[in-house]
Amino acid sequence: MKKASRNFWDSICNISRNPRMFYSMLNKISNHVSQDINTSNLIIHNNRIISNPQQQSNLFVNFFALRIQHEPIPLDYNGVHNSNLNHPIQIQETIKAIQTTRNSTPGADNIPAAWFKRLNNQQVHTLTASFQEIFITTNIPQQWKHSLIIPIPKPSKDKTVISSYRPIALTSVGAKIFEHKSLPKNTIESLFEDTIRTHFSNFFLIATDASKSQQITSIAGTSSTNSFAYRLQHLNTIFSAEALALSQALDELPNDEDNLLLLTDSLSVLQALANLSIKSNKIILRLAAKIATREKFHQNIVLLWTPGHAGIKWNEKADDLARRVSESDLNIQWVTVEDIITQLKAHSENKTDATYRGSKYYATLGDIPYHPNHSTLVKKQKRRYYHRPHNITYDCNTGIAPQIWSK
Repeated sequence: MKKASRNFWDSICNISRNPRMFYSMLNKISNHVSQDINTSNLIIHNNRIISNPQQQSNLFVNFFALRIQHEPIPLDYNGVHNSNLNHPIQIQETIKAIQTTRNSTPGADNIPAAWFKRLNNQQVHTLTASFQEIFITTNIPQQWKHSLIIPIPKPSKDKTVISSYRPIALTSVGAKIFEHKSLPKNTIESLFEDTIRTHFSNFFLIATDASKSQQITSIAGTSSTNSFAYRLQHLNTIFSAEALALSQALDELPNDEDNLLLLTDSLSVLQALANLSIKSNKIILRLAAKIATREKFHQNIVLLWTPGHAGIKWNEKADDLARRVSESDLNIQWVTVEDIITQLKAHSENKTDATYRGSKYYATLGDIPYHPNHSTLVKKQKRRYYHRPHNITYDCNTGIAPQIWSK
């Protein structure tokens, strides 16, 4: 058997001299996927295969729109506590906002951050005047109101299912600079304090945060009476760590207060809680169960998102505690199931790839083109066919009288 297998692979290496035979063999190695069918561009929705790009775009728009909720906090620009919001925009604010803007992909206006960073003082002064006019007249440019939404497939997920994608928004760089400049740290902190004073004055505040570096993954939580900081297994993602920090805070920090306000800078965790289902991550289900248990004892729990590194003292304190965790701190021996599976899949793929690249066949065959496996699509088609509720004899006209077939 070994000799036959060796001879087979040797013959594959030899046919590389014949392009037609070599191309045919590559198709066989690639699970017989036809070049005319690209399964990565197919989306299955309501038992229908959607291949039209415009229809797929509409599906993604509707799906992402239902999952994202926007609840703006009303701002009182005429109040005594928010009088600093109406201060004129200074050129120093614009310069600092431009310098701190990342060189990310531009939005609908196609103006990159590098263009703003090359402006001279006179041009920055003109830009500041334009920002001030926009702020006073509230006449926002149309390009700032539009974002390019790109669906990104989640790792190790079925790419034919629309829920396997997450959105990223490419917004205008000019709009980002305007936001960074018009909302400095002191303004954000003032808005936060005003929100707490107006809506959560009788709540007991708890802030949580997580940190992940190349060596350490840690969590921390703090309140007015106590705090904690732990080291986690490095396999945990930052998403799992943020969720565990909230769960740990409910166990260690609350007192006898009836109203609890949990502060976190992880918007993804809050969105996962808002879209809770049986398929949610185990740590999200665990966190939701703890919240539900406390609410049964008439304890009101509110989770509030706070922007990270924006000068909010509660968030900054929790962030500082998480970053100061070292190897000597107490370690929680806990890893989420989803993170273990992701790590095992990545390890298996890397090991297989390393074995192939170290073999003699890689020098001849090189990188074999990747084609998505359409076995999942075939299984779904078979499942729909063999589990139809109606009689399958009516689906074709054979000239024979229909009979009732029972399973």
